[in-house]
Order: sequence, then structure tokens, then C-alpha cells
Amino acid sequence: MFATRVSDIQSMRDTIVRSHPNGMKNIDEYIECKSKYFKAYRSNETWSTIQDLRGNYEKQFPDVNFNSSMLEEHFKENAELSENVMSQYSIENCDRLIPYQTIDVRLMDENINEKFEIGKEIDINLIKHEFLSKILKAINNVKTK
Repeated sequence: MFATRVSDIQSMRDTIVRSHPNGMKNIDEYIECKSKYFKAYRSNETWSTIQDLRGNYEKQFPDVNFNSSMLEEHFKENAELSENVMSQYSIENCDRLIPYQTIDVRLMDENINEKFEIGKEIDINLIKHEFLSKILKAINNVKTK
């Protein structure tokens, strides 16, 4: 699934370079910049969603210990690091790398963004699975007592 997205982005990049060879000298830097920005942005969104999920599950299942896991700590650290990345690779900084926005560039941006959106959904589903496993374990422990 990701290979298709990456190849789509590569194909769009090649199309842009062929159609505007002089104006697109920084296209590779632009793609890297936008990728870093969207990845950092999604890290923040993922961490925010994880905190919301934890809060909701803690309200619904107050007897379950939702202690922080290594996976959750990983997402927290990524979110903390992403603040610096988002300022360094801001949308404004990325947009300065190319002289103008064409429809191809906007389409490429959407594809880069979508790639990280899909990754965010996978990460959130991983955490949901972890939280639900803790709930199931707690329920099974109550039944066996």
C-alpha cells in the first residue's frame, strides 16, 4: 500500500520536473520538507488522539490499569520531537523552495499527506488494540476470581 503511494509521489515529481525543469530545481528538497512536516504533524495528531482514547477508556473502565506502555511512550516522544521539526520544516519554509504552486504540486502534497494519514490510522489502531487488550485482561481476571 505504501509502495504505491511512494511511487505515485515519485511519478508526480518526475512529471513536475519534466514540465518545469528550470522552476523545479528544489523539488526533491520540497518533497523531503513536506514529508517531514506532515510526518511531524501526524505525530502530534496521533499523540492527541491517544490521550483522548486513554481518557475515554479510563472513564468507561475505571478499574483497568492503563499504565503507559513502551509503545505509548514511543508516540509521546515522537510528538515531543515533532514540535521542533514542524517549525523547522513549516509549510511556509517548504513553499519557499519552489517558485509557484501548480496543480501537480498540490496533488503531490495531497498524496504525501495521505501517506502519513494512513500511517496515523495504523498507529491509532495499534494503541486501540493495546488498550482493548488491557480491558479484556482485566475482565478475564475478574471472571477467574
